[in-house]
Amino acid sequence: MKKMKTVKDSQPWSEREKVLLLLLLVSVIDIPSLIDILYQIGYEFGQALALWF
Repeated sequence: MKKMKTVKDSQPWSEREKVLLLLLLVSVIDIPSLIDILYQIGYEFGQALALWF
């Protein structure tokens, strides 16, 4: 039971681990292509919305 308590008390993610994970995600995901995809979705959504009004 003592072992479980120490695991609960310790934080699951430290600040350093969060930053490293974020950097890993950023390096894995190609940011420019992601922005391009989001822009395309936004553009198409805007056109569809314009047709409604």
